[in-house]
Amino acid sequence: MTGLDIEKDKIIEMACIITDSDMNVLAEGPNLIINQSDELLDSMSDWCKEHHGKSGLTQAVRDSKISLQQAEYEFLSFVRQHTPPGHCPLAGNSVHADKKFLDKYMPQFMHHLHYRIIDVSTIKELCRRWFPIEYKLAPQKKASHRFLFLTLDKCLYRKLMQKQHRMTVHLRSIPLSSLVIKFLCWVLTPLRT
Repeated sequence: MTGLDIEKDKIIEMACIITDSDMNVLAEGPNLIINQSDELLDSMSDWCKEHHGKSGLTQAVRDSKISLQQAEYEFLSFVRQHTPPGHCPLAGNSVHADKKFLDKYMPQFMHHLHYRIIDVSTIKELCRRWFPIEYKLAPQKKASHRFLFLTLDKCLYRKLMQKQHRMTVHLRSIPLSSLVIKFLCWVLTPLRT
């Protein structure tokens, strides 16, 4: 996105992967760069200008011929091939921000998805707080802020967390309420379909 202001900023890149409940990648969707005006790109925040400039995204947006409507059509076609309507949740890192933009700019795509979202930043924060030693062992995020790299990093991060945190003994040693233990067991074991 060109920023986080839903009223003035726009989507500039989208990528998608379909996974099973164990976070195994089943299909990689398109990785699309969406054309936006020079005026919009020039009005981005300094952070966006620096990061999108270094990654090559800003120039790729200028060069792209793909419209927002084309991107929505391609993504909707892709998820329809792999998921029935209303079953696939939107997942990602701090995905609530993405959801706002998708609700506004790609309503047909969002209508196909489940109403729930899976925000892996919640899992990351819980692991950081409750398992600080193991958290430090997790792979570090690459410098790139490009969408597909972040998505794939998060899948790998999730798999690592699953493997490292099948720790019944560790869970017993932490004074947590049974509700929190149930949540942790759900988060740290393979999801059921």
